[in-house]
Amino acid sequence: MRASDAGADLGDEAAVADERALAAFAAAIERDALARALAQLPDAQRRVIVLRYVDGLEADQLAAAIGCSRGTAAVRLHRALRSLRAVLERESSDVA
Repeated sequence: MRASDAGADLGDEAAVADERALAAFAAAIERDALARALAQLPDAQRRVIVLRYVDGLEADQLAAAIGCSRGTAAVRLHRALRSLRAVLERESSDVA
């Protein structure tokens, strides 16, 4: 292997490492924004989102956990996600 090839390999490795670091940083920022947005939701909306997407409950399990029918749980989840989306959009427009 020539020295110039070794240098090119190191440059490629550095670029990949930089890309990974940037992706990890962006993911951390997104997690932080999501956590802030969730904190702004009413408790019931935050709970239904966390139960479904963090705890991984299926529709029937979610309904049982919040004490309602499966259809009602689906509606509550939909409304909670709509509220979360609105908060995230408001946050992103405040930054821009």
